[in-house]
Amino acid sequence: MASAFLVNMERVRAIREICRSDAALEQSFQKVRKDARKLSNPVSVDLTSRCNLFCEGCYYYEGDAQEMTDEEDISRWRAFFEAEAKENVQFVYVGGAEAALFPDRIRAAADKIPNGIIAANGTVKIAKDIPFRIAVSVWGNPEDTAKLRGGGTFWKALRNYANDPRAHFVYTINSQNMGQIREVARIMKGEGAQMTFNMYSPTESYLSKLQKGMANDKEFFRFSNETDNLAFKPDDLLECRRIVDDVIDEFPGTIVYPKAFNREVTCDGPLFELDPQTGYAIDCAGRHNGTHKTILSTLKQSKNKCCMPNIDCAECRLSATVLPSRLMPKDRDAQSAQTVRDWLNICQYWSWFYLNEPYQQIA
Repeated sequence: MASAFLVNMERVRAIREICRSDAALEQSFQKVRKDARKLSNPVSVDLTSRCNLFCEGCYYYEGDAQEMTDEEDISRWRAFFEAEAKENVQFVYVGGAEAALFPDRIRAAADKIPNGIIAANGTVKIAKDIPFRIAVSVWGNPEDTAKLRGGGTFWKALRNYANDPRAHFVYTINSQNMGQIREVARIMKGEGAQMTFNMYSPTESYLSKLQKGMANDKEFFRFSNETDNLAFKPDDLLECRRIVDDVIDEFPGTIVYPKAFNREVTCDGPLFELDPQTGYAIDCAGRHNGTHKTILSTLKQSKNKCCMPNIDCAECRLSATVLPSRLMPKDRDAQSAQTVRDWLNICQYWSWFYLNEPYQQIA
């Protein structure tokens, strides 16, 4: 994904010219370039197909594009990460279902790969000597978390990670929990934790079930229906933008999230350029296009379209895909000092999110 920063050199040259006349922009530009090298030759790894929760519309289980078995031999996991290190892999995206259930596999990664981030639901503590960034997901206030995730995990996640310098809490916004953002931000401030945001993005299976009016089940489609579900409508996106902008101002230091990025992910319509034949995103950093790969829980390389294969590309607003993709500047980013400033604030946010670098908003 880091290689995206180095392509489209014409845009980069235009941005550099603008930065040369502003010391703050130039300093930020050089810092982001340096940080991007830490993600050279990255790999995404589904560490396991198991989870201890039942999240409504789950990215992993609400679809059929991922493996549902694991490689159980820890020696093979160690050998895999050792081989990746020899190939100069500098960053690993550790996910699953729930990777924290298998600490020996996490340690196998951390012993060989210098940088990484672990996606976690917060219910299991990750050993303190694991140096990777930890993104702890939050799905609303304590009551709604229990409804949406099939378990009351909110306070346990805070107990496990509120004081962990590796961790930040990622509030997954959906159409039903926007009104709880301020309440949760207030709790996070009281706990001394930092929170950011992710936008719920439905899988193709979830959308199909809604459209067909399919019956609910007892796992990952427990209550959603055509009129009551987690997907965003255009009015929801505008309301989300307003609420998030307000809490950014209200909770400085607690909320880390650029308004420029908030504007982008709350725009109506697809955030990526889509292939007219397949409907797949063309400009997504998570695509399996030769520069990025995903390893499944079987230790086999994924042949799916991307690192989040169940997600409908036209509806994808996930930080895991949209944010790394923004390291590649667009034409609109190179138009003025203000557009460069917005882009660099997004890039600095990326450094904070994935590398735990300090986030300093460029005014």
